[in-house]
Amino acid sequence: METVRAMVDTDPTLNCVVCYARISFDGRVRDAHGVEDQHRHMTGDAAKFNWLVVYQSKEEVVRDDFEQ
Repeated sequence: METVRAMVDTDPTLNCVVCYARISFDGRVRDAHGVEDQHRHMTGDAAKFNWLVVYQSKEEVVRDDFEQ
């Protein structure tokens, strides 16, 4: 957290954001590649807007209700 504060103090135009990714079906492999892809794209897009990603949703979360 102190690192983030220092970055914002250095560049007051920097905005902090949280990335939330989810996927209902990840194919047979079940390796969370869909969530990884979403985080990679969101992080790249955030950089274009001078946004700092300070948190990403966890990839290993399994939602049993969607496992069919």
